[in-house]
Amino acid sequence: MAYKHIYGPVPSRRLGISLGVDLFETKTCNFNCVYCECGKNSRYVYERGHFVSPEEILSEIEDFLANHPTPQSLTFSGSGEPTLSLDIGFLLKELSRRYPAIRLTVLTNGSLLWDRDVQQDLLPAHLVVPSLDAVTEEAYLKIDRPYKIYPLPKVIDGIGEFSHRFRKQEGREIWLEVFIVPGVNDDESHTRQLASVIQEIGCDRVQLNTLDRPPAEEWVKSASEEVLRHIRETLVRQGVKIPIDILKRYNVRSELTRYHQDVESAIREALSRRPMRLYELSLMVGAEVEEITPYLDILQREGKVKAIIQEGEIFYHMVK
Repeated sequence: MAYKHIYGPVPSRRLGISLGVDLFETKTCNFNCVYCECGKNSRYVYERGHFVSPEEILSEIEDFLANHPTPQSLTFSGSGEPTLSLDIGFLLKELSRRYPAIRLTVLTNGSLLWDRDVQQDLLPAHLVVPSLDAVTEEAYLKIDRPYKIYPLPKVIDGIGEFSHRFRKQEGREIWLEVFIVPGVNDDESHTRQLASVIQEIGCDRVQLNTLDRPPAEEWVKSASEEVLRHIRETLVRQGVKIPIDILKRYNVRSELTRYHQDVESAIREALSRRPMRLYELSLMVGAEVEEITPYLDILQREGKVKAIIQEGEIFYHMVK
């Protein structure tokens, strides 16, 4: 069966084995983010509607699960803002009934979380990951370029309101994603304000992301490891007590401020023996997962290491 509405599965550090669910045929968004890998908007879509057949989506997922290993997450993402779909609530409810062991994840720009109907639609999910790239009007307009009916205070209040409602349910989590654009939202002042907003919103994790794929605007560059670490350290100093992950993928060794040849050599030596899961590799090398993942990024870019899906888990192995 050829799939139109699902993609993957892909090995994801944060979601495990993730099967993507796309609720749109073409880019459909109420933001026009400068870093978007789907490119620039041809037009803004700001009214919720029905875009693709939910029955087709369910049929594709059913076919996939009947013929492939079960993924750890069904992740609503893809070519648009998932909460614009009026079918997302039905799909989440139906999927949670049919496949209770699979985590349902929604990646959203957070723009509609103030809407009580949207909040209700998302309640069957297990994990919601809203973006909050900016906490000042200037940075918000420059990075996210929202449609005019989404003022920043309304978006922030909506994320907080939904977070408090959603997390009251057992086993539900909110991870806040912040995309760092150098020269726009990486300065000390913005980071201090971000820390205050994070604590007001209430969430379970913060994830600092930066450019990994070609962006909608050429001027957008990737933040360095040093900048991302400094932002994380500042957030911690400002009182953020929840885990803060750095999601940046590394392309070359010069991007690592703390590159050590012996760490890379130990990783290659371990994987030359047998494929390993990330935590096993961490134990074998004697380094934290966070320390070894940049080396894995680089080795994968060079075609020397590959992530494979085996028995529903992600294994890394050397390419011979």
